[in-house]
Amino acid sequence: MKYLLLLVIATVLINCKSASHQTSKMQSNIETYLKAHGYAGDDYQFIGITEMDTVTEKDFLTRQMESVSLQLINKDKRLKKMDSLETTFKKGLEQHPNDQMLQQNLLDITRGKTTLYVLQHKLDSLQATSKPEQAQIIKFIGMDFSFSSKGGNGAPVQHHYYIKLDEQMNVLSVGDLQQ
Repeated sequence: MKYLLLLVIATVLINCKSASHQTSKMQSNIETYLKAHGYAGDDYQFIGITEMDTVTEKDFLTRQMESVSLQLINKDKRLKKMDSLETTFKKGLEQHPNDQMLQQNLLDITRGKTTLYVLQHKLDSLQATSKPEQAQIIKFIGMDFSFSSKGGNGAPVQHHYYIKLDEQMNVLSVGDLQQ
């Protein structure tokens, strides 16, 4: 029993050390990337990171599908309204063939309809590529990363970025959260 307890304690310590090593490797990779790509200078000072968000291929596709679905809300009603307006503008152009405003409105309607068709095609394609096994494949690991530096006047400035990492903790991309 005594040995079992020691084994458990040793396992916990090894896991903690491994997690600590992983975190320091990740932070080092992020800092190197930020400095190499001009996000941070020599006056860089680490503030903190949030919990890591592990995004699988399935999660990523689902998020993209949700985004496209939101853009397609009331698509049929919008297309019907656009068709009605298109008919009206075409009749107007028959009577006034040189009317620039009618021509521009007709062009805008055509672009709007094309956008909806492209979005629908994108949604259909995303749905066709979505497979259950993609829930096991990690697309990226995301987190908020904060640090401070000195601004032009010497005052401290806080920076907040959304960092995407691969499974080996290499930086894939950096997005500014202050915009």
